Amino acid sequence: MLRQLLNVAKAVHDMHKASNDLRRARQINNVVKHQLAQVAAALPAIPATNAVVDREAVEAVRASTAGQEPGRPVGSMLPPTFGQAKNHATTRSGTTRPDIER
Repeated sequence: MLRQLLNVAKAVHDMHKASNDLRRARQINNVVKHQLAQVAAALPAIPATNAVVDREAVEAVRASTAGQEPGRPVGSMLPPTFGQAKNHATTRSGTTRPDIER
């Protein structure tokens, strides 16, 4: 029974410590947000600019990709293990499947 009382006392202590940690984290968060808002308010406003399209660069990209083949699908280059290959090549009766070349 004394052990259980000690466990409860430790749990209450841990709970109070976690509560203090949470309160401190919230204080830090509020201070940082407040200071960040002050810095953002002090920054000068920058007008938005329209994106400038470089026609020469667009033409260079188009010319460089004009003769390329489409990409290959991603997959494993390794064959299946021997046991899997053997199971795929023959049916349960031992005959070879017609869709697999040998």
